[in-house]
Amino acid sequence: MGILLDQLGYIAISVLAVRLLYNGRWTLSSLLLTGLSAYDIPDEPDEKAPERRSGGGSEQMPRRRRRRLEQERRHKLDLGNAEEIVVMKLSRTTVEESEFFSVFDYLVMLAALTAINFASGLVGEALFGVRNSITVPLAIITILGGVWALAQVELLSDLTPRHERMYMFGLVACLFAACYAFLLLAPLWMVDFKLQASIKELGVAVTKAVAARLQQPKGEVPTVMFDPLVVFLPLSAVCCVLGGLMFTPAVRGMRSHYLWQSPPRDLRHFMEPGVLTVAILQLRFLAALLCIISWIDPVIELLNGPPWLLEVSKPTLVLLWAVLQLASFRPLVQGYLHGALVQWHSLRMRGGDKKDEQSIKTIITLKVQVNTFLLCRVGVQMLAPAVITACCGLVMIVMRVWMAGGVTVSDDGESAFPSMALYHFGGFCAWWTCLLWFIYSGLTLSMYRFGLLVN
Repeated sequence: MGILLDQLGYIAISVLAVRLLYNGRWTLSSLLLTGLSAYDIPDEPDEKAPERRSGGGSEQMPRRRRRRLEQERRHKLDLGNAEEIVVMKLSRTTVEESEFFSVFDYLVMLAALTAINFASGLVGEALFGVRNSITVPLAIITILGGVWALAQVELLSDLTPRHERMYMFGLVACLFAACYAFLLLAPLWMVDFKLQASIKELGVAVTKAVAARLQQPKGEVPTVMFDPLVVFLPLSAVCCVLGGLMFTPAVRGMRSHYLWQSPPRDLRHFMEPGVLTVAILQLRFLAALLCIISWIDPVIELLNGPPWLLEVSKPTLVLLWAVLQLASFRPLVQGYLHGALVQWHSLRMRGGDKKDEQSIKTIITLKVQVNTFLLCRVGVQMLAPAVITACCGLVMIVMRVWMAGGVTVSDDGESAFPSMALYHFGGFCAWWTCLLWFIYSGLTLSMYRFGLLVN
């Protein structure tokens, strides 16, 4: 009861802050997407639009260019209002009426609640010396919420084709086998996540908890021993689900990434990224790579740094990658919205038979409108990996602080909290997520650059 009373202040501060972020006039979820540029097909064509003018100023054009334009008009289809596209800024109403907004809103609320609770815990412990014990359970709930949000927009959505679901289930099965084999066969001299010691600590913690529950003296309850072969099964299951759900967000994110890097020549003036956007998109790869190699012992030994600094650098790099992912959220979603402009331009310039005019017009209209309709689905896919990884990093940081403060399992102490186990289990999940994201993104970006995939 005393512990609960100590945490009431942190709970109240977190709930009050989230309530302020979700007042009646605006919400944090809608603010993340409001103001982005979306596209739509006008109801009626604009006769004064430059693209629909007939002749205007052709006398001043060079003869060769005038001949080329006349040939284009001869083969060009009359697409009516689909001949033009309108740029509009997303409003709060448009965002909140789009599909999957409730899922996106739920994910943002969980992420905000966890971040505020973590920040208030840092301030409260520094000023009043009261440890915040809510952050770790809340971070775990947010991780589960991020997984559930991805499952809702991918696996459980009626908009996902059946064959894509089958491919995803196949990918999850392959990742489970790969993760379990890695945990069993990876040489400890190359990469050691301290999972064996963590499993032993977990057994001691369970033994102490059972003894306290049964009110038995120390030593009368037999020590619980967990078999690593058994513990690795649920750990592999969690990691394979994370890896399977991470595939579509990584591929879609790289499509936006490549569109920012190499936009179509005719549309470059519409989607030219700023220097900061380009830097953030590129630094994500560097941060993911540093996060991966921070657990590879031969590389770490070359740095010859103090052990405590190397251990602190692991959650720091995990959080750095998550922060860069969060910083790239709006550019990546904007790149997805620019995809409507690219599709409109390619279909409009493709040409075809006159009998195909109505069907092409319908396809253009549907593609452009569906692009905005599924805005929040893409928002969840771009946000959830960063939220999940950030929560893993928060768990690692809190557990590292608690381990330094003596809140861990010890044979001669009374504490039975498995801080080391949570630290290393969270670290492995974060490392596995960064590794798969790096592989997915690197392969997808390479396929775009070599022409195997096109926007």
